[in-house]
Amino acid sequence: GGLFLSFDFSSLEVNVFTGMANEEALRDILNSGADLHSSMAKKVFADELKDVPVEKVKELYPHLRSFSKGATFGTLYGSSEFNLADQLNITVERAKGIIDSLMVAFPGIARYVEQCHEEAKTKGYIDTYFGVRRELDVAVTKYKSKEEAKAHGVSGRYKHALNASQNHPVQSNASVIGWICASHIQDEFIRQGMYSRVIGNVHDSVEMDIYPGELQDALRIVRYHADTVPNSIYDLLNGVKLRFDFEGNGESSGEWEY
Repeated sequence: GGLFLSFDFSSLEVNVFTGMANEEALRDILNSGADLHSSMAKKVFADELKDVPVEKVKELYPHLRSFSKGATFGTLYGSSEFNLADQLNITVERAKGIIDSLMVAFPGIARYVEQCHEEAKTKGYIDTYFGVRRELDVAVTKYKSKEEAKAHGVSGRYKHALNASQNHPVQSNASVIGWICASHIQDEFIRQGMYSRVIGNVHDSVEMDIYPGELQDALRIVRYHADTVPNSIYDLLNGVKLRFDFEGNGESSGEWEY
């Protein structure tokens, strides 16, 4: 008679990425609750979508929304225009133009990437907000440019190290935020003498076994530790508000009260 309850943070890595980059325009989109990738597409493809309401972008111009989404996650993961072109089945020139437009529309992203690369070249490692350090390939400190690395036959290693420097803090910080949240929820269940338990945590989602009669208490506890706490204590978010969605026994929470 119990319930399998799960929740996941909405676009957690993009939220963390935006906070770390302190990208104001992207923060406004995320905090507005509007469709993320449609809103970003409106800025990346400003001329094509100038007269299109954001709520119509997905319906009328799904390819432009997909292009913007691909460029966003490609930048987050350190992909090149060649990777993006292959992923979206477009020309390299088109892919590069989309990435360039993304950087112009959201300049904080470009600043973040440059900062990570410079730190990698100077230190040879990258640290996260929570102190998780990733050592990078020595090529990144030995050679100061991609041309120099290419001349010594290590361009792949050099590029991989730079990609890791911008991606590791995002993925690691997002993962730790999810893990801390799950841990705190479990602790709260135990403190309050509840029989409900956290049974799994996969990056930005948390799965729970909710004992009969404890659902409302569990929902309130989850909301506190997934909403109030992270949005109050993590200054790396720089005002980006984390959001999450519930599912229970495979169905969306809809209008559940908690």
